[in-house]
Amino acid sequence: MNHPMSTFFNILPMLLIFLIGVIIRRTGILSIRDAEALLKVVFNVTAPALFIASVSQLKIGHDILLLPPLGIAMFFGIYLLALPLGKLLKLPRPTLGTFLLGSSIMNVTFVLPFFVAVYGIQEAGRISFLDLGNALVVFTFGYALACKMGENARSGNMAGRILTSPPIIGIVIGLVINLFSLHPPDPIMNTLTMLGTATLPMVMLALGMYYSPRIRNLPVTFLAIGLRMLVGFGLGLLLAQVLGLTGINRVLLLLTASAPAGTNTLTFSVLEKLDTELAASIVSTSILMGLVLVPVILMLTS
Repeated sequence: MNHPMSTFFNILPMLLIFLIGVIIRRTGILSIRDAEALLKVVFNVTAPALFIASVSQLKIGHDILLLPPLGIAMFFGIYLLALPLGKLLKLPRPTLGTFLLGSSIMNVTFVLPFFVAVYGIQEAGRISFLDLGNALVVFTFGYALACKMGENARSGNMAGRILTSPPIIGIVIGLVINLFSLHPPDPIMNTLTMLGTATLPMVMLALGMYYSPRIRNLPVTFLAIGLRMLVGFGLGLLLAQVLGLTGINRVLLLLTASAPAGTNTLTFSVLEKLDTELAASIVSTSILMGLVLVPVILMLTS
């Protein structure tokens, strides 16, 4: 186990980069469009490179194969708690949809830089496996839920889009290299590793630029965040105990279980005309809380 102060100093740069992102957005040096451009580069270039480099070197055993189902279990575990609460509050349909999405969707991307800062880029493959399960349920059931609760009945195949997205393709390529014991030339692997390393500061910088301190519908915002992060942590702890998880997989589950609300909460709310102000409030406020909660969990468990 790492000393808590050692863990803190490992993740401190991530916090400072987030702060830099907030500052450069507030001072007008860069705009929200620049943050969007950064995340596009992450999605299409650096994250796939990171997953190829890390998954190709990962020792794949039963503990790794358990991670995708855990991502799915976490989504539905919180969703099944949020649904009766939302109905009990008699929320309007669009607000209920956003509340359910914000409570259930984990922002695994937020956790990635902190996890890698402590455990190293070679372990990023673990988080990509867990996010694979999370992404599949978010872009199938989660998006279908947004369509049902919203005003637009879109027919676009979001599940197909996520399965053919660059990060998922990166995981598949990494798996092929790993399972068939392939040995790409060192210059290629070194390039992929360098690109992958850039994912960490770019994600934190973009999240800082996206951050907004405005809070709308305070009770519902904090109820959604409480379910997503606090109840999520409790559910993750329960699953870890039941499954006997130890070491790095236990830490990974607890981190992702207590992650902030996923940015797809806002994306789906905009696409399907749900409660976009509530979505922005849940995502931004939970990110701020995540800057405290995620480092604390890392310091206590790693």
